[in-house]
Amino acid sequence: MWLRGNRKKRTLKEMIFMVGTIARLALLPVLAVALIALVVYGAFQGYNKLNQSEHFLLKNVVIQGETDLTQDEIIGWCGLHLGQDKTLFLKAEEIQAMCERHPRIRTAKVQIELPDTVNLKIQVHKPVFYVANQFGLFEVSQFKEVIRPVPPEDIEPLPVLVLDKKVLSEDVPMAISGMLQILSLLQDKAILCNEQPAIVEFASATGFMLACGFKAHLGYPPLDAKMNCLKKVLKIVSQENLPLEKIYIAQSANANRATVRFSEQGSPVVLEKLHRLSARKEGL
Repeated sequence: MWLRGNRKKRTLKEMIFMVGTIARLALLPVLAVALIALVVYGAFQGYNKLNQSEHFLLKNVVIQGETDLTQDEIIGWCGLHLGQDKTLFLKAEEIQAMCERHPRIRTAKVQIELPDTVNLKIQVHKPVFYVANQFGLFEVSQFKEVIRPVPPEDIEPLPVLVLDKKVLSEDVPMAISGMLQILSLLQDKAILCNEQPAIVEFASATGFMLACGFKAHLGYPPLDAKMNCLKKVLKIVSQENLPLEKIYIAQSANANRATVRFSEQGSPVVLEKLHRLSARKEGL
């Protein structure tokens, strides 16, 4: 009898324990779902509070780097909106990608400075001259890189490098580099073109020819000595008031020789004799 009563008590306890266990197991998913919902709700409320707060509102964009672009242009190209964006939600890599997507921006480094500032350090392509070939007209920057095709409405009075249609693609970088050197030497040596902007033609067989109100056949680099020779010729021609037409500068590196033609009917004259020429005596 005693054993039977004790067994009944144990059975009752086991049933109570089992019911409690089942209840706990049933409540755990409910509690977990409720906890997740509470966390999501809290995160949502926190996001809304931050999004509505003006503490992290973008107020300043600091731009470093030499550029002729306006601040508004750069900010727009980088996809930033003053007074609207929240710096807390901006990503530096996304801003950088947006900046560098524009053809005028070569590189961009972005730093977000909480609570309200974005720092941009940019390197900008500046159009220096155009390259013209059978495919169209293209902008070239100071970094010897082609920026973009030029729409007709954006054409400005810049020097033009005209490539012969037989120029190979592997020769284009050399032609662009030579064009930059010619433009730099024209400025450094104060050689004024009668026609602005200057036009330079390049052909694989003959090299560079400068069209500047006259035609100067320069050949291939190095060009420094040849431009010195050109300057001497132009000085004498200016002093004698001669109607210059064409100048042929020797292909040698020192370029101490040049042949000058004053008109289609005139005979070519070498540089050595040019020093002794007089427009009045020679009847030119």
